[in-house]
Amino acid sequence: MIVGVTGGMGAGKSLVARYLGKLLTIPVVDADSVCRSLLEPQKLGWQGMQHHFGNRFFDLSGHLDRTALRQTLFADSEVRRIVEQILHPLVRQEIHALSRQSQSAGAGQ
Repeated sequence: MIVGVTGGMGAGKSLVARYLGKLLTIPVVDADSVCRSLLEPQKLGWQGMQHHFGNRFFDLSGHLDRTALRQTLFADSEVRRIVEQILHPLVRQEIHALSRQSQSAGAGQ
C-alpha cells in the first residue's frame, strides 16, 4: 500500500504521516528528509545546486547554507523554480526507489 500525504507548509503532513505509519504499521518516507539527504555534500542534489548556482548557497566548508537558500526561495520565485527543477525529479526518483525497496522487503515476509 502506498499512501501520500500532501499539503502546504506547516499543514501537519509529517505529523499525519507518522500517525498513519504507526496506525497502519507501514514505513514512512518523508520527502523533506529525502531532500535533505540529497543536499548533503557530493550527493546529486548538492551537485545540481553547485552546477547551477556555484557557491551562492554554500558555506566555506561546502555545506548548503540552508538559511540563505530559504530566504532566497521565499523572496525570488525564479530561484525557487530552478531549485524545484533540480530537486523535485531527484526526490521523486528516490521516493520511488525507497518504495520499491520497502515493497520488496514486505514481499519476503
